Amino acid sequence: MTSEETKAQLLLAVARADNEELRIELGEYNSHPYVNCRVWFKPDSGGKFLPTKKGVTFRRLELPKVLCALQEAARRLAEELPE
Repeated sequence: MTSEETKAQLLLAVARADNEELRIELGEYNSHPYVNCRVWFKPDSGGKFLPTKKGVTFRRLELPKVLCALQEAARRLAEELPE
């Protein structure tokens, strides 16, 4: 972590496998807030989860459009899948 980056605040961690999880975090870089959605993994040797390159970072101004698109995707999936 550089001096310009603050410690990210974990908002959600969803297990995807025994050694993998999807994390959503709120952070800040150079006084600019962002949301980071990233896959983390636990090495075979054990220890802490580590971030992978699989993920995306959203700026604050991008979030409203991204949230609308995710809600639309959820709505469409709900229509397609039987409960």
